[in-house]
Amino acid sequence: SVHGGMLRRASFAYRVVDKLANHAYRYSLINFAATLRLKRQPDVRTDSKLKYHLMQNGLSENLTSHDYRKVDLFTVVSHGIIGKFQDTKALVYLAQLLREHDSDFVVISYGPKDRLTVSCTSNSLTSFCELPHDETLSPAGSCYLGVSPRSNNKISTDVFLVKVWEYLGLGISILVTPRSEVGLSLIHISEPTRQA
Repeated sequence: SVHGGMLRRASFAYRVVDKLANHAYRYSLINFAATLRLKRQPDVRTDSKLKYHLMQNGLSENLTSHDYRKVDLFTVVSHGIIGKFQDTKALVYLAQLLREHDSDFVVISYGPKDRLTVSCTSNSLTSFCELPHDETLSPAGSCYLGVSPRSNNKISTDVFLVKVWEYLGLGISILVTPRSEVGLSLIHISEPTRQA
């Protein structure tokens, strides 16, 4: 929509879509949002906090039930759709940087911008086309760091990507950009519980 560059806020189409969205939020029985920031949007639009509930993604059991053998060389992974909201320049830069530090980078991707990572000439980069989900877990789980570089816009700061939960379930560290609710949640999740 507006943040994706498809509509201008001043356009007639935007005003129609905005009115329809407000109507849907106001007269629905119950609404769910995946992040606190997304939950606040209908709260503000309708002045009602009672029917809006936070339902964050969770980990599937098959992620935590496997023990993936780590590769010998420090290896970074990124997987998923490479589209409008992914920072492909950051992926290519990271691949080139890792080459200088004798580390590897595995990208498992598909989508409109995946040609940028596929055409990267860094010898640290191994690029796979789209794999079925269960075949993605093994190469991802054998890595040490999962990365999710996204473009710096409102949509990227509002989403909590499933791949972040997958990296958590696989037991690998995560680097998420830009600063967002996801990153703050990861810091909170990783903090040790304080005892009184």
